[in-house]
Amino acid sequence: MYHKDPGPPNGWKYRLLAWYQYDLPKLVVAFGFISFGILVAGLALDFSHSTPELDFTWFQRSGAVVVGWSLFIGILERSTATHRSELKGIPQTPELDLRPLIAEKRSQAFRLSIVEAASLLFGTLVWAFGDMITNRFFHCGEWLCG
Repeated sequence: MYHKDPGPPNGWKYRLLAWYQYDLPKLVVAFGFISFGILVAGLALDFSHSTPELDFTWFQRSGAVVVGWSLFIGILERSTATHRSELKGIPQTPELDLRPLIAEKRSQAFRLSIVEAASLLFGTLVWAFGDMITNRFFHCGEWLCG
């Protein structure tokens, strides 16, 4: 804990500090695994359920889901940035030194933005070219099946 007295449980300072003590690093790892898992599930569905007569777009659709998931990650990251700016307005006292907390949350938000950017990049690439990738390596052996 970075403070001695967060104030009354219904006060704004208490709620703000409780929000910032949420364990964001676990979320960063979870978001990364979920994004990767969505792509693997889409690839597995494409590999197991697609035939030459049916569409090959499960993997491509999973890219669209990852892009949507990345937008959710971005919204969460932006909300933490909003709360960081609110923390800067709190007066610093010896009993309540928020500098280490602000530095830690800034670092965590940076890691979350890296996960967001990577998910957006890979999700967009899979969404755009997922059908061609699965065609080439799993279905007909060419980039475009005729």
